[in-house]
Amino acid sequence: MNFANKLLRDRRFDEALELYLELQKGFRQRRYHEGESDYWLLVQNIAVTLSSQGKYVEAEAEYTAAVAGLEVCLGSENVATLTAKHNLGVCFLNQGKIKEAEPICDVAYAGRKKKLGAKNQDTLEALTSIGIVRMRQDRDVEAEIAFQQALHELEAQTDSSEAQKLRVMYNMGEVYRDLQKWDEAIAKYLLTLHGEEKRLGWNHASTLVTVTKLASTYKLQGRIDLAIEMEIRALGGYQESFAFDDANVTNTAYRLGELYSMRKEWDQSSSLYTLALRGEESRLGPDHIDTLLTVGKLAANYTSQELYSTAAELEARVLLGYQKQLPFDNEKVTNTAYRLGRVYANVKQWDSSIAAFETALAGEVNRLGSHDEATLMTMRQLAMAYTSHGSCDKAISLRIQVLDSMKKAMIVDDRIFLDTHWNLALNYKSTNLELSFSHFKLATEGYEILLGLDHNETLEGYSKLAEVGQNLGEYNSAELYCQKAVDGYTRTLGNDHDDTLRSKEQL
Repeated sequence: MNFANKLLRDRRFDEALELYLELQKGFRQRRYHEGESDYWLLVQNIAVTLSSQGKYVEAEAEYTAAVAGLEVCLGSENVATLTAKHNLGVCFLNQGKIKEAEPICDVAYAGRKKKLGAKNQDTLEALTSIGIVRMRQDRDVEAEIAFQQALHELEAQTDSSEAQKLRVMYNMGEVYRDLQKWDEAIAKYLLTLHGEEKRLGWNHASTLVTVTKLASTYKLQGRIDLAIEMEIRALGGYQESFAFDDANVTNTAYRLGELYSMRKEWDQSSSLYTLALRGEESRLGPDHIDTLLTVGKLAANYTSQELYSTAAELEARVLLGYQKQLPFDNEKVTNTAYRLGRVYANVKQWDSSIAAFETALAGEVNRLGSHDEATLMTMRQLAMAYTSHGSCDKAISLRIQVLDSMKKAMIVDDRIFLDTHWNLALNYKSTNLELSFSHFKLATEGYEILLGLDHNETLEGYSKLAEVGQNLGEYNSAELYCQKAVDGYTRTLGNDHDDTLRSKEQL
């Protein structure tokens, strides 16, 4: 048993587990082994080893058995029993089972406090676990009090565990981060980091976790340069310790790519997204959701650089990947199809743009309904693509749907509503002058109220009304609108501006 325990302390988990299981076989050969406390202590060590390997489900089963066995053999208030209970609570926490963790962590803390005293380090360890439970329950003020109490007692003790103090310090940083107390969070993370660097080394996994927390907190503060500095350090540390496709490497590269993207440093950002993508394709596969998310980020970078052909190729890959595994109305499918439609529109590939927008629209109508804001936006984009493609009848039909939906929602003074009238007027201009005039009039009257009499959109509306009115033979009306345009342009741009001169010539 002692040698197995040494292997566990040395983090040689596979060897320790193998030896523990051999010892367990020996115990089970005894007829009354379940009545021996040593057997249940062995079971607990098996659970500790499994938990250290991240095998929390298996560890939970072993901890549960150990707690039950130790209660029978030693009693519910025995120190060993309380340790098993505390470890079971931590195992629940590691699985996100907060509801199950709370009562057993409370029992372990109360028992240790009674048996060992409030200042005992094992008691303070249990108090720290209660703080974590409260934090996960969004009871941050209670968590802060628990952590402060634990840290105060640990710092007052000359023989306290440095690792335990750092754990409390780190969790205090987490609480302050949840409370959006950025400066306090950073101060605690920095203290934790300095301690971990001294105790564990600059590129130890625990040290790098704290580095990434600092980076994310700096990002939330808008201190992007410092966030980048931290993420670069984390990436370098992970690359020294892990393979290129390890999650620590790929996730850090992804976050760093996002930071460079925020600074519009597209080359650096794309390079890091590519690094993340290469690892994700190796570890997860080309069509995994996380892989496709990174492909989408790369596509967005290329779109921002107006490299539309490359962006379209990547967005098409993302869309196909999502369509293989998600319903047609899933948000990831519809959002990607919408972006792909926009990219194709930028390079005037109208057939492809229309197909992508139609895919997005079908999913949005099914998921959100025809009156939702996102659905209406896709309808408007599709109508523009139809217009550019020469499919004016389809564009008109969609724009009428948009207007009807907005009227039902009583959104009649919105810029989008007015712009839709304007675009309908343009659609009708070559086929139905009366309807064209009517929609220009509705749009312009709305612009007068929303934007003002001298706004460029309003003045352009006067010019369009004058033009269409003249074509209809409504010369008095055309003259009135033309004069309004001349007066407005003269006031805002001066007598000699091209728009003013154009309006005068029209008049």
